[in-house]
Amino acid sequence: MESVDIPPQWRLLERKMAKGVVLVIGGVDTGKSTLVRYLAGRLRLDRKVVWIDGDIGQTTTGPPTTQTLNIPEAGASYRPLARWFVGATSPSGHMLQTITGLQRLVQKAIGWGAETILVDTTGFIAPNAGGLTLKWSKFELLAPSIVVALQKENELEPILSPWRKCARFSIADVPVASMVKKSSASKRRAFRHSHFKHYFQQSRRVSLSVDNVGIVGRSPLQKRQLVGMIDRMGFLAALGIVEEMDRKEIVLRMPLTSTGEIDMLRAGSLMLDEDLNEIAIAR
Repeated sequence: MESVDIPPQWRLLERKMAKGVVLVIGGVDTGKSTLVRYLAGRLRLDRKVVWIDGDIGQTTTGPPTTQTLNIPEAGASYRPLARWFVGATSPSGHMLQTITGLQRLVQKAIGWGAETILVDTTGFIAPNAGGLTLKWSKFELLAPSIVVALQKENELEPILSPWRKCARFSIADVPVASMVKKSSASKRRAFRHSHFKHYFQQSRRVSLSVDNVGIVGRSPLQKRQLVGMIDRMGFLAALGIVEEMDRKEIVLRMPLTSTGEIDMLRAGSLMLDEDLNEIAIAR
């Protein structure tokens, strides 16, 4: 973070960081992830702090379609503690998996002993698309001690206005920093593609018996469909791509050396072609 010009409002925000869940919300390109990583790096000096990378489309600490619980370490480094597979790059049509994943990761953080849990979220805020309902559900389920609102103008007010009259949590309004750059849809897609390429570069073919693994999510499975290999605690062990399948066996491409920890297969809602470009699955 030394190379980032930190706005004075961010430094003042440090003093408001109570223990418990700190939920950071804002639209696309408002600097949520940078702010969360900055706060995590500062707060780790005097308390047990974790941060959840919950932006399933533009995640920086895991492959797209996932949420990651991270422990900040020296410098800008971090150590992933657990991942959740949502199965899509947008909460639209996947709101239950989105909020369930955040709740499970928060509970994992509490069990680890975290005193402050910073939660980065997606830029999905449009009320007519379900953004209002999604954010309100996060308020109810995660019970934050503070909500940090990054606004360019007043785009978050449909979400925040009713809660400004309540005493369940405080709201810290923070302007979007001038250093935040707008990213086009094509750049965001290219970002996801590069992360998929990096994730699957060491992958290999793995066979699973249909008799030994439960399958949930978007089915029936299709060739090239993205799936999550889920462990016995419900968290993500690895992503996989369906290569072949029949009634007895599923052949996957995934970066996992052993299938012993796999308890379930959760089907995602997109496919990846041979070059790992995204292909939407028609609803």
